Amino acid sequence: MARRLKCKFCENEPYIYLKEYRLFLCKEHFINWIEKYVLETIKDFKMFSKNNKLLVCISGGKDSVALLSILKSLGFKVYPFFINLGIEKNDFSKKSLKVVERVCKILNLPLYIYDVKGILNYSPFEIAKALKRDEFCSICGTLKRYAMEMGARYFNADVIVTGHNLNDETENLLLNVLNWKLTYLARQGPVLKEEKGFKRKVKPLFKLKEKYLYFYVKAKNLPFLEGKCPYSVGASRYIYRKALNFIEENMPGTLLRFYLEFLKKAKPIFENLFKNEEEKKLHPCKRCSYPTSRDDYCLICSYLDKTKAFFEKRVSKKEDK
Repeated sequence: MARRLKCKFCENEPYIYLKEYRLFLCKEHFINWIEKYVLETIKDFKMFSKNNKLLVCISGGKDSVALLSILKSLGFKVYPFFINLGIEKNDFSKKSLKVVERVCKILNLPLYIYDVKGILNYSPFEIAKALKRDEFCSICGTLKRYAMEMGARYFNADVIVTGHNLNDETENLLLNVLNWKLTYLARQGPVLKEEKGFKRKVKPLFKLKEKYLYFYVKAKNLPFLEGKCPYSVGASRYIYRKALNFIEENMPGTLLRFYLEFLKKAKPIFENLFKNEEEKKLHPCKRCSYPTSRDDYCLICSYLDKTKAFFEKRVSKKEDK
């Protein structure tokens, strides 16, 4: 007679098998395991405490939805923060916002929205067009970092929290190693300390695999937006992710070991390389107060000036005709 599989902690049938931990868990104990694991990560890396106000960046994807749910369940002070980038392709931003609104309603949390075009007067696409930049993703990433920092200031939040998972972090690590981006390697990690006007930024999910977060939101019956930004399709970084997923599938636990060993053994070496270099002096932007090393205005304000000039020139040409 075949042996009936059961949860490690009760008699219920397993909901999931955590291969690298050799754990069969039912739905309830899987949820508890995830939340306890994240709490231990927060404590081990001294990310934040129950007294801190957390600006939790939520996009509508499974990772950020899981992050918000976990932190709420653990009793932290969370401020859900959605950055509306105005991505019209496939109605991506509209769909994302609807999901985020549903999640916040289920979790009984208020939602705070940073509308890029509404606040900065131009969309990421208009800025990219004005700057004649083909890579929309780089503009988007810069705007998101700006929005997070300004949002944290507005709400007087102590910490900016994002939902980066183990797959995200090892993908970035491999990319930085293969391209020997030394300054990136020196700064890569789950905690970026507050300094010179910037808020502390942390990644409480960095030790959890992407698929575990998928099963967590499913277990909690929370909505999430499946699929990624339509402009990220075909990005070269996903080749790195496929390679890492193949390794992890055949050698469970490799990704976590790879990343933790980097933090323990290699990161200090890269940090030391730049320890004696004179840091760029950061000061508040003369216009928006965002920290910058530029002489006058920060990068975003510079983008906005160039975008304004670009569209004013186009209007002027039309009027001349």
